[in-house]
Amino acid sequence: MDHSCIIPGTVAILLLGITTCAFVLSYTSLTALAVKAGIPEHLAFLWPLCLDLFQIVASLVVVQKYLTGQKTHVAWLVVIVVTSLSILFNIIESPSNVVSQAVYALPPVTIFIAFESLMGMLRSELTRGGQVISRTDQEPEPAGQVVDTPVHADPIAQFFIDHPGISLSKSARMLGIPRTTLKRRYDALIVSGIIQ
Repeated sequence: MDHSCIIPGTVAILLLGITTCAFVLSYTSLTALAVKAGIPEHLAFLWPLCLDLFQIVASLVVVQKYLTGQKTHVAWLVVIVVTSLSILFNIIESPSNVVSQAVYALPPVTIFIAFESLMGMLRSELTRGGQVISRTDQEPEPAGQVVDTPVHADPIAQFFIDHPGISLSKSARMLGIPRTTLKRRYDALIVSGIIQ
């Protein structure tokens, strides 16, 4: 049994549960606010979807852009704006005392924190990706062939081992990877000591 997947998998499942609970709480509050604002009751259920579901979708866009090495600034801005609006509208719906306002503000904040936790896990996994594999973990080399370079499970690490001193720009072109993604991976490989 691979114990290295148990904790991240468990955390991901728990984050999904927490996000679902927070979404339902915020959804209920925002639906009530929509009715008070004059949206017909039979349509009021759509308004929270425009806000909280969009917060989740925008968060997933950040993850997708991060994983593909694209800039995430605009996507983060959307997440922050939508989260702020959700917090504001939840507070408006709350009774006018500080404790109630904090309770009503918590669900969208929780969705944001759960998303950031997921991003931290992804960053950690991407940074950890270049672990050295011992020769015993691979198929044996044909008789008489000696290999003196380490073999890595991470093809990017192996590329830099095979091409020492190559520029990041040239490497990105050769690998077909955005330079920003390659730079993050390269920095992580340097920090972990896999390449020098």
